[in-house]
Amino acid sequence: GDPDPDDLPSVDLRRDIRDDPRLLRHTDAHLPDLPARVGKPERRPRLRRRYPRRDPCQYHRHLPDAHSGEEPRCLSSHRITPRIAPRHRTTKGGASDMARAHTTQRKVVMTTAAWLIGLAIFFPILWTILTSFKTEADAIANPPVFLFFDWTLENYEVVQERSNYMRFLWNSIFIAGGSTILGLLVAIPAAWSMAFVPSRRTKDILLWMLSTKMLPAVGVLYPIYLLCIQLGVLDNRYALVVILMLINLPIIVWMLYTYFREIPNEILEASRMDGASIKAEIFHVLLPIALPGIASTLLLNVILAWNEAFWTLILTAANAAPLTAFIASYSSPEGLFYAKLSAASAM
Repeated sequence: GDPDPDDLPSVDLRRDIRDDPRLLRHTDAHLPDLPARVGKPERRPRLRRRYPRRDPCQYHRHLPDAHSGEEPRCLSSHRITPRIAPRHRTTKGGASDMARAHTTQRKVVMTTAAWLIGLAIFFPILWTILTSFKTEADAIANPPVFLFFDWTLENYEVVQERSNYMRFLWNSIFIAGGSTILGLLVAIPAAWSMAFVPSRRTKDILLWMLSTKMLPAVGVLYPIYLLCIQLGVLDNRYALVVILMLINLPIIVWMLYTYFREIPNEILEASRMDGASIKAEIFHVLLPIALPGIASTLLLNVILAWNEAFWTLILTAANAAPLTAFIASYSSPEGLFYAKLSAASAM
């Protein structure tokens, strides 16, 4: 047959090329011009889908059988009729009823167990409150009396007459709050430096701080007691604030360190690029992000300082005694006054 006019040799594809005067001994032959239709390729029609995307009619398994007489589920390629799954038939005593009954039974068991655990935790508090309304004879009765006893307010009257409850309460608030605030002021810069500017000894320092909590308190009782006597700060609230802060400082630093490690370092680097100082970086960038962690650390330290009884009983007498010393004062050589002790605890 005749050769294809579009099938040209490669040398014929170069046209309208002149000799390059900068190249010596190399000339380009004059080539004939290509036909006009070579430069104008024909546009092929774009291939399209036969059916729209996700149309069930494009799959053969969705088409009805020709001899079944069933109507197609979609009447056009642009309208999709949702396929409704058949409802499961359940009978009495079937698998669905068994699963539903099992779920309900599990909820009842879990709810009952949660209430029992909650009552077990709350029962000592409830028993203390009930004992505070008993007489001393009913408080030590055997078997114990739960509700049917002579209710009285005598114990609360004796507690109010014997001691100034508000003074002990203020001492507890001052000691717990002061030691917590002072501990945060020391621990936040320390945790920041350990989290974002660590050194080779950072982990060793953290382990050493944590190891101090393993030391029994009685092991440092004698030197601390003598130091308070020499400095004249025995039975002083400020001395107790510093001592409790130092006792709880390892826990505060460890908690803040773990929270600060979760903050991306790129955020602080961006603040430094904007010209923020270290003070602005800590107070305006770090603290707002780590506020939930700081709040949980503050709450834990307040609880630890509020319930501290060892150091408060030894280092205080009357002026700086908190509520722990106030409650312990009802344990005398004459015996334990359970009703009055419960009244003081309930207050």
